[in-house]
Amino acid sequence: VFFSLSPQLAFVAPSSFQMVCLLVASALVWLASVVTTEAASAGAAVVPAAALAQRGPTRGWVEKGPAAAEEEVELIFALKLQNTAELERILEHVSDPSSPDYGHYLTKAQADHLTAPRHQDVDIVERFLRGRPFHVTSEGSFISCRLPVHAAEAILGGRFVRMCRVAVGSQDESKESCMLRNPTAAVPAALRSACGAISPLDEPLPPGDGCDVALMPRAGA
Repeated sequence: VFFSLSPQLAFVAPSSFQMVCLLVASALVWLASVVTTEAASAGAAVVPAAALAQRGPTRGWVEKGPAAAEEEVELIFALKLQNTAELERILEHVSDPSSPDYGHYLTKAQADHLTAPRHQDVDIVERFLRGRPFHVTSEGSFISCRLPVHAAEAILGGRFVRMCRVAVGSQDESKESCMLRNPTAAVPAALRSACGAISPLDEPLPPGDGCDVALMPRAGA
């Protein structure tokens, strides 16, 4: 079932919950891309990045103003995968008792190699990072980079804001949790086309206490 929804999900380490959320969010980005296809084909310079994804549930979350220019944010680029149809075909065979390949599951390394993104797409992301240090995992499927908010805004457009909420049932604002989001981002078309999703742009706000990821301490804490 995982493969029919997103082949990459089955090979994400259990501790990488943020990446799982990011991949689920990529479905919302796909819907947004359908809306903007006509504009892109007409030569539009930018594509609205997170407008659709960040219209999800925000119950309990309140915008608390812009993020500080020097505050750090981690960007995670989930690049578009290749050979997903072949991966689904392999899954069907290894799951079919009548197939000679039954039970011969791929290792994570094999799956990463099969679905590795195009070198051109990796190059696009690296070019937009403009020489900043970055970390690559899963044969280039994920590229992450920590950088100041002002630098992230220069790459992605828009402005980062702090979205905050107090734990359900608590009136103690010292227990407030905050996350950075950029609802006004306008990602360059070349960068958007290379990625299936970009965190935190396409990462929905957690719906409840049990799903919080990437929480930041309250300013001054």
